[in-house]
Amino acid sequence: TWSEAVSGFVPGDITVGNGTVASLTPVNSTVYTLNVTPTADGEVWIDMPAAVVTDAAGNGNAQVLTAGSTIYD
Repeated sequence: TWSEAVSGFVPGDITVGNGTVASLTPVNSTVYTLNVTPTADGEVWIDMPAAVVTDAAGNGNAQVLTAGSTIYD
């Protein structure tokens, strides 16, 4: 969920460790649903670098998750 409408957000903007992006679906201009499919047992992590999406003013996002941020299945 973004605080403002964003553009340019695509599955290639997300890096997944031990998994793949199954889908990235916009619900509306500020909410997206991400589904990830693990490739093996164990930790799955998601990283989204800074400045991959922009708002109407052209401001890029801050880094959302880092490689050390782990989301468990």
